[in-house]
Amino acid sequence: MAKAWTTSDEILATESYLAGGIYLAIEKTGRTKDAIKTRLKTLGVKRGDKSANAKPQTSESAYKNGYNSRVIGKSKYLHPFSNSELCLKHWWLAGWHDKDMELSQ
Repeated sequence: MAKAWTTSDEILATESYLAGGIYLAIEKTGRTKDAIKTRLKTLGVKRGDKSANAKPQTSESAYKNGYNSRVIGKSKYLHPFSNSELCLKHWWLAGWHDKDMELSQ
């Protein structure tokens, strides 16, 4: 019998899939390709899915998202930006690292 999905497993699979695709999700979760595809389909997750009401990220929101991602324990390697968005990627990582430094004190 397959291991039951927890909320944290679903979050990790979703974030990994959106950040780097199915193979990153497989690596991070240790689950099979079919298991991840099935769960993400059930959750309604689609790669590259853009909401009609989504606002483009600013440097301030990228920083806050990075900071909050560290608060919940998200890996710095699971940032949501491609190399064509280096400025936003760096702001996200700055927020992540600032919270990491606070936590290490």
